[in-house]
Amino acid sequence: MPMPELIQVKHSSDSELIRETLDLYTKTFTDGCELTREELASGISQGRYIVLVFPNGRGNIKGFAIVGHLKSYNSVYCLLDYFAVAEPFRGNGYGGRMFTKVVQYMFKYTKYAVLLLECEQKLVSWYEKLKAKRVMDIASELVQDKSFFLMQVTKPGFSVDHASHATVVINEIRTELHGSLKSKQ
Repeated sequence: MPMPELIQVKHSSDSELIRETLDLYTKTFTDGCELTREELASGISQGRYIVLVFPNGRGNIKGFAIVGHLKSYNSVYCLLDYFAVAEPFRGNGYGGRMFTKVVQYMFKYTKYAVLLLECEQKLVSWYEKLKAKRVMDIASELVQDKSFFLMQVTKPGFSVDHASHATVVINEIRTELHGSLKSKQ
């Protein structure tokens, strides 16, 4: 199977692709601890995220990656905050190829050297097959009875002591990136 096409969508350049991304986000992330559709749309329009989509050529998308900027690290670190594959494309290797394409894109076309991601226990081995390294276990205050892990992919030739920065990075994700977008309850 060929490598899927990947395009970066600017928040104002293609509202249809953004709408489709938000539709798939809403269908995929349903556990209530994630940002609402409106909060994520706001973050995208504020330029807090890079939106990468995999169009299928028939008016909708195969999947997406939403990558957040982590300012405290002078653009060395970024966070793969949301990654989803549309239901018809799951189980055929598209997800792995899409993830690989996202990593390649981020290291080639941006200034980032470390791509971080949080995942559930059940996805750790999948990401490890794709060369992500487990950094630390993360306690979830939002979802009981689930274990989450911080993982990273590092640009070839870049050296980082990931363990020493992990707690600071998690706090930044939860406060600066997500906290400022969450609706005030």
